[in-house]
Amino acid sequence: MHTIRSSSVEPNSDSRFSFSVSKKVASKAVDRNKYRRRGYSVIRNNINKIKSGFFSAFSFKKGEGPIKFSELEKEILGLLSSAGMLK
Repeated sequence: MHTIRSSSVEPNSDSRFSFSVSKKVASKAVDRNKYRRRGYSVIRNNINKIKSGFFSAFSFKKGEGPIKFSELEKEILGLLSSAGMLK
């Protein structure tokens, strides 16, 4: 993951998330969609740990190869934690 941008929306509204994958990261649309689906899956599995009222945008950076789901989950949760978005 490259960056996370958080901005407070309304305190009682649900948090919103966005995942962006450029063609430089994965040239095929199938692979870009796989990264996005995995990102949303991590959020879905951990939504009860995330504070409400935030909008976050994640951007994948080019790596050495495919990332495992467990590594992706660890990285996303680490970013959310460092941003103070976890309960």
